[in-house]
Amino acid sequence: MDKVILHEQGKYKPIDFGRPMPDDNWPYPHRPVSPNDPNFGIKAPKFERHIFISRDQIFYDIDSQISIVSGARRKGDGTEDDTLSNATTTYKQQFFRWIDKHIGIAKNKMQTFVLEQFKTTKMNSISQVEEVDITLLMPEWWDDTIFDQLVQSVHDYIVNAVLQEYFIITLTSKDPVTVDKGLLAATSLDEIKKLSNSAKPGRIKKNLAPF
Repeated sequence: MDKVILHEQGKYKPIDFGRPMPDDNWPYPHRPVSPNDPNFGIKAPKFERHIFISRDQIFYDIDSQISIVSGARRKGDGTEDDTLSNATTTYKQQFFRWIDKHIGIAKNKMQTFVLEQFKTTKMNSISQVEEVDITLLMPEWWDDTIFDQLVQSVHDYIVNAVLQEYFIITLTSKDPVTVDKGLLAATSLDEIKKLSNSAKPGRIKKNLAPF
């Protein structure tokens, strides 16, 4: 059987013996120096998956849900509650801080599989990157068929968690809408953990680290 190297699309291709050194994306601590190196092949192949999160799209979804809640809670004169309807315009920077915070929490639930370079973050800084790329290096036993569900769970968690943060301030923590968003966020977070550890039917899952 041909030895393999990691392919960026999650597939495997035979090693090119004319170019024995893997590229800079080689994910393992030992870098083989020749085709005869016993560590050249991958005994437990892994593949990359990317979750792309558009911060603007998340913000748009949050704004839409706040507008729905605002419309449902009309004042006695039939007008919408301006406290809610103008929220995303007035507090946009705070919303982006919350979005970045909960992207980090979602990544933490998948930390065993997250492939990320070290970086320095300033206190209270807001990411200037419009699209966040969460790179996952998944083991061969992982069930790739549930990837779309994992992506949706990450999206749902961030939206509901940010809405909960905002409604705690504007509607109080005991308001039914706040409680509902908190429950939905917690459910999505549990789903992220479960899906990221989901094994293919008939395959034995090998835990890499406890959560």
